[in-house]
Amino acid sequence: MGSQGRFQGILISSDFDDTFFRTGFIPERNLTALKYFMENGGYFTINTARPVDSLGVFLHMFTINAPASLCNGAIIYDYEKQQILKSHFIDPHALTVAREVYSKFENVRVELFTATGVSIARDIPVFDELTQSTRPQGDMVDIFEFDQPISRILFAGDKDTIRRVAEYTAERSENKFDEIRTGGISHCLMPCGVSKGTALLEIARMLNVPVENTYGIGDSSNDIDMIKMAGTGVCPENAGEKVKAACEVTVCDMMEGALADLVEIIDAKLQHSD
Repeated sequence: MGSQGRFQGILISSDFDDTFFRTGFIPERNLTALKYFMENGGYFTINTARPVDSLGVFLHMFTINAPASLCNGAIIYDYEKQQILKSHFIDPHALTVAREVYSKFENVRVELFTATGVSIARDIPVFDELTQSTRPQGDMVDIFEFDQPISRILFAGDKDTIRRVAEYTAERSENKFDEIRTGGISHCLMPCGVSKGTALLEIARMLNVPVENTYGIGDSSNDIDMIKMAGTGVCPENAGEKVKAACEVTVCDMMEGALADLVEIIDAKLQHSD
């Protein structure tokens, strides 16, 4: 397909759930294509909302060869060295607001993400049952006693409740945190100015990869910054319409091997320029 090193200086930053992975399944096409991509000089990494520990349990299934972005870009982590390379923590005011949400909205799941893991302040079993493939596991904690640095806060529940939670947090933000509606049933508080997109740029800088040689691929609203900031924004066919509108390239459905499609597109582009 190509000569040794043909992908040198190119970075693919991929969302994890529903872009690369779903319920324990990674298309074999992806694994074959990414092996070829990395063996020929390309960098591949994951850019996910999951914390360090939650992604790490799946790394026996695939390989990355660049620092990973965790917690929607708040943590950049080197799994080979088991080292945090960069971390961003949310203003303490966000925890105050989270405690208020906890008290005002009884049917809301509350997750507190640290640098490496997640603690659960309130569990909602129905929500877990519906999304058990993507919700991280964690220890139960008392939100009023929790005092660790927080990389992101996530609220989850039914759509109407989460809409009201989002309205409340927007009123209480005081511009001390950013907000991401990660889906109809979840809402996320983030450190100001931090996203999957800023993490992609930071990882590219670490690797000396020009921004124009970066590819960001994802399926959800929290991927839009990454898609827009990458040199080329990509999404799988199963992405939402807002995500597709932000992309330059749409590839096949995640289950059919979206990352393999992307590698083939990059390879064809390089062959055309030879």
